[in-house]
Amino acid sequence: MEIYLVPIKSAFVAFPFIALLFTLPYIVTQYKRFGAIPFWRSAIMYTFILYLINMYFFVILPLPPAEEVANYTGPAMQLIPFQFVSDFIKKSNFNITDPGTYWAAVTDSTFFVVLFNMLLFVPLGIYLRYYFKWSWKKTLAASFGVSLFFELTQLSGLYGIYPRPYRLFDVDDLMLNTLGGMEGYWMTPVICHFLPSRERIDEMAYEKGERVPLLRRFLALVLDWITLFFFAGVLRVGLHVLENLLPAVMGRALEWIFSGAVGAAVLLTLYFGVLPWATGGYTFGKWFFRMKITDEEGGEPKFYQYLVRYGILYCLIIFGPFLVIGCFYLATVVPTLLSILLALLVLFVGGIWLLFLWESLLQLFGRRQDYFYGRFSRTRDKNMIVPRKRRGEKRRKTDDHTAGDGKAAEGETAGDGEANMDAAGDSGAEDAETPDAAGDREGANVDAAGSGGTAAGGAESADGAGGSFGFAGGAGAGDGDRAGVGAGVGTGPLKAKEADGEHWE
Repeated sequence: MEIYLVPIKSAFVAFPFIALLFTLPYIVTQYKRFGAIPFWRSAIMYTFILYLINMYFFVILPLPPAEEVANYTGPAMQLIPFQFVSDFIKKSNFNITDPGTYWAAVTDSTFFVVLFNMLLFVPLGIYLRYYFKWSWKKTLAASFGVSLFFELTQLSGLYGIYPRPYRLFDVDDLMLNTLGGMEGYWMTPVICHFLPSRERIDEMAYEKGERVPLLRRFLALVLDWITLFFFAGVLRVGLHVLENLLPAVMGRALEWIFSGAVGAAVLLTLYFGVLPWATGGYTFGKWFFRMKITDEEGGEPKFYQYLVRYGILYCLIIFGPFLVIGCFYLATVVPTLLSILLALLVLFVGGIWLLFLWESLLQLFGRRQDYFYGRFSRTRDKNMIVPRKRRGEKRRKTDDHTAGDGKAAEGETAGDGEANMDAAGDSGAEDAETPDAAGDREGANVDAAGSGGTAAGGAESADGAGGSFGFAGGAGAGDGDRAGVGAGVGTGPLKAKEADGEHWE
């Protein structure tokens, strides 16, 4: 049993140091993605790290002396599948027909080795399915891959540190480890019944992130100062170059503006005043951690609100201790009345600091979200992280709205097309009626001409030639009728041919 306790003790000793390396990237990632770090997520991730450390230490520990390993003469690999079955039967004296051998068999070391190789990988399957949401195929591949990595570590003599392998590369270990990972995958639903789901953990993180935690704002402030120092260094180099290019007077003026207390005030005003005012509430640190400054109604603050907010923060809180030290120094060299004023200034700054510390404690316990300088300037930090579910809903709403507009536009277009078709039909009907009317008019004219001819024939008959003219008048009437009908139902060529005396049907 002691051989199993050594890796566990070593893992717990190494865990704080390894976890410390993991902590800062973990915090930054969680704040950037979710806006907060819920307890359940941290518990899962840090226990997972501790579990991986234990797994690795179980494979490599205890470490034997290198001289002892150099004298090993046994095989380095065991490549026969299911060799553990025959080893168990031989060494434990197990007999399936003799119940008296059962207890001795399950307490034998060969049975414990097989059981341990499976149990070692059971938590891996649980973590992969429960938190990482991996499928059984990915879990199978990951379990086999981790087991193969461990076996190759042993085969390499701990990456060449030892002259030869000090543990056996066993193909049975690959099978048993992989089986253990899949057993963990299969039993995950039972275990997860007592734990919050991954979706619920994400929801808790989003809900907690809406309050913009104190540590998240502090990390954004640290990143802002790193950025500010970087640009200050770049500006210093640029000023040094300009001093050699510009006239001496202008060079000294620029140096005075961007150096000392004046330069610090100018840089702070530009970075924490002009920059968020121009970008709608963002500095680089706040943009990176996905939050911004807004007014009390959630809109963009005025320029003077940024100056009030950061003026109180830096002049009275961050630089307050330096101001107090300066006041104590000046109190020893100035008149008494001025010393009293300096003492009042020290008390005022001290009161501001006590208020700041008190509100920091309230924020740590979730009793308050904003500081007094935010309330005084009527500004606040607003979380800009949109949960994935809400982003998906917004995308679906946008797609549905776009599709609805497209269908409405198509319907309007189709309606316009039908209206055009109706208009064309009406126009066609009017056009169809127009030739009839034209034919009627032409027929009437010809009839009138025929009537005229008849009248003329009648007049000629009185002179003795009326019969001839009477026939011509009748013929004219007949041609006029035919021409009128042709004009009503025919086309231009038909009328033209009939006018030439041809008969074209």
